[in-house]
Amino acid sequence: MNGILILSNNYTYEGTILYNEPHGHGTFNYNNGDRYVGDCQFGRSDGYGVYYYKLGQKYTGYFSFGKFHGIGTYEDDKYIIKGSWRVDKKHGHFIKTNKIEQNSFRQLWIKNKLKTEEQITYIQPAALTTVKENPNKSKKKYQSKYYGNPHKCIGCMDKIASVINSACGHVCMCYECLKKCEKCPICRCDIANIIQIYVS
Repeated sequence: MNGILILSNNYTYEGTILYNEPHGHGTFNYNNGDRYVGDCQFGRSDGYGVYYYKLGQKYTGYFSFGKFHGIGTYEDDKYIIKGSWRVDKKHGHFIKTNKIEQNSFRQLWIKNKLKTEEQITYIQPAALTTVKENPNKSKKKYQSKYYGNPHKCIGCMDKIASVINSACGHVCMCYECLKKCEKCPICRCDIANIIQIYVS
């Protein structure tokens, strides 16, 4: 059933309730000014949702038992970062874009420690948004790893990205996928001429 719970020592909640606890989907408004909107189980964020910090940052992605866990995107005024989280810690491959300086980096984090970082072609912030997966696509609860390989086509995720749109120069798709697009999937400019590139 839907309802409202008021817990003065922590948060107020509006959404689906089971056994007098938040369970299903709803909105948590915390006493510290933060807010969470999304899936939950027995009083904790669990599944897909968005956590809004009172200072303006936000995390969009997957949670488990109240922790960032799975693929997620963290964003503040300067950076947007997408990757694999494990119990609130960065653990796996990440793509980090500086929205002000307009540059991007591919990173590898292990247990919240940065191991490697390399600059790659600039990726628009909109391309790093984490969206909810189709629950019918897989029996898994959610995808837990993000690979973010900049050399693979972001359309089919199989062939090598080997063509550019002459209007913007972004290399992100194979020929078969890019010719189906009306706009560049990275910057959303119109497709002009598709040019095949060869990397030796």
